[in-house]
Amino acid sequence: MLEVKVEDNHSSLNLIITGDVSVSHIGELYADLLNVPLDASRYLLQITKVENLDLSFFQLLFAFVRRIRANDSQVTVKWDLEDEYVRILKESGIQDVFDGLLSL
Repeated sequence: MLEVKVEDNHSSLNLIITGDVSVSHIGELYADLLNVPLDASRYLLQITKVENLDLSFFQLLFAFVRRIRANDSQVTVKWDLEDEYVRILKESGIQDVFDGLLSL
């Protein structure tokens, strides 16, 4: 599930991603992300209360962050994941990819 909170008259968007973000629901999340406005200067992505997750989620999130950064917007990602999902993030090398993308 994606919740979008608009702040500061559209200069900042807070996106909260929760629930099942595995491949079985990734199409829904993809459709939701396509509707996120790209006119904000700052984006905060909060990934929290995740019930199920796999690598397809990280791939989609990576593409979305690149799309935001292409508009010269600032992106912050806050992970609030259970240990199992943090392990997937680190052991897959995805954490390094995100760290490199977000520090550009």
